[in-house]
This record gives sequence, C-alpha cells and structure tokens, in this order.
Amino acid sequence: MPKPRTIATTAQGLLRFRKDPAAQATLDSRDPAVERTAAPLARYLVNPIAQLATRLAARSIAFNAFGHEYFLHDFPLGVEQAFPRFVNALSVASHSADPSSILAPMTSPPLLTQLRTNLTKSQQLIALSASVHTVHLRALSIRYGTPPPHTFLTLQRHYPDASRLYTFHNASRAASGFLYKNGALEWVFPVRTRLLARDVSLPRVFAECVEEVMKAGFSVRVETQIDADVALSCRGPLGVVEEVARRKLLVLFESGEVSFEDARQRNVLKGLEWRVADMDGAVGGTPS
Repeated sequence: MPKPRTIATTAQGLLRFRKDPAAQATLDSRDPAVERTAAPLARYLVNPIAQLATRLAARSIAFNAFGHEYFLHDFPLGVEQAFPRFVNALSVASHSADPSSILAPMTSPPLLTQLRTNLTKSQQLIALSASVHTVHLRALSIRYGTPPPHTFLTLQRHYPDASRLYTFHNASRAASGFLYKNGALEWVFPVRTRLLARDVSLPRVFAECVEEVMKAGFSVRVETQIDADVALSCRGPLGVVEEVARRKLLVLFESGEVSFEDARQRNVLKGLEWRVADMDGAVGGTPS
C-alpha cells in the first residue's frame, strides 16, 4: 500500500524543480581539478574572508537603501502577515484551472513556473493554512540585473574562490543568460557574453558587461526562517490525508528592482513589491 503523503512530501512535490542530472552531479561534488588548484591558505582563510566581505557588502547596500529599522521590524512583520496569505493562495491555486493568475502576484517567475507545472500534474486538491510564530532573517543578498523569464538554473562552473557560474536555460534547454554568484553578490549577464566557451575568463566578462548590467539597479533577496504551524488536507486518488505540524521553513523573498537613485534618496519603499522566490531550497536561489 502506498505510504500516506505528509506535509513535507506534499511540499516537496509542489516545489520540485526539473534538474539536469549532469548538472546536479556537478552540484553535489566539487571538480577535483578545482580542488587541486585552490591552495590551502586560499581555501581556508582568504576565501572565507572574501565571502564574509560580500555578505557585509550586501547587508550595507540593503540597510543603506531601506533603513536599518526596516529589516529589524517592518520586514519581519510583513512576512508574518503575508506568508499565511501565500500558503492559502497555494490551496486556491490547486482548485483553479489557471494557477498562474492566482500565484503570479506573489511568486518569482522561476517559482511560478515550477508551482504551475506541479499543481497541474499533481491531480490533488490541497488545503493549506499556516499560523506564523516567529520570523528570523538569516541572510541578505544583492542581485544586479534581471533574469530572463521562464527559465531554470543549472551550475556550469565552480571556481577556486568558491564563486559559481550558473546558466539560465529556457524550456528548449537553450542558454538564455548567466548568473555569476560570489557569496552574497550576484550578477546576471546576457547570453551574448558567450560564457559557455571555456576560454572566456570572468574578468573579461566583467569588463565587457558589468557596467551595462548595473545600470538598471538591483534587487534585494532575503532568506528567512519562518516558524509556523502548518495544516494540510490533501484529497487525491488515494483518499484524504490530513496533518498538522509545526515546521521551520526556509523562505526566500526577493524585492522588485531598486534604482540607484531611489536607493541614494532612501525612496525605495513606494510601490515596492516582495515576492516568494524559493522555499526550502527547491529553486536553489538561497543566499550562501
């Protein structure tokens, strides 16, 4: 007899992204050549310090733009109020023929694509509700540039300094752009940079593209840990499963684009929208 689906397995089913097996193997193990290249001093001292510097830089950029009090008080309170509405929207979307119309205002394009696909395939009617106890901010990251829509990420290259290069793929698996991530700082490069060529170095790409990428502005990504009571009722071919559990969920929120001018004047909150970008690392977009 099949095992009943719990909250955890149902959530995993809703949030499961398509993963390239070859890319996932790369994610799960470092390139031995890279390991040999990285000297012990760089690996255990220089690189961690550099990664810490990116986290401090991201925190400084976000706090200068939004204000220190915003992330200490206003943002957690907003998450506490908004997350139950998002969970309820998942329930409504599971009953809808057009889940996108319900979830699009609340989710990032990659997460929306995944949820729409999984809700369509699940053939289950889901009722979810959540009551939030606490919201803890775990990490901040800054992303320069806008990812192409309707794409998913695969790891392309892991560098000795612990930074990573990802490729945005569209539905036909063609490269649509690149994401370079160094600690808590990220840059989205257009596909014309030809980073798929092994002989192209990152410094050259930065020299050619970083000025263009940073013209538009940046988005802030906030990883939170939400302690909540989650109630699930799942009706499907195997019957009805009901469960209530207290869970700690890692939820990534991302802001709309913030212009540098608005950031300098601390005028970023007017009309700003936050969306859910990931849950429990399903998309792979959480800050490092």
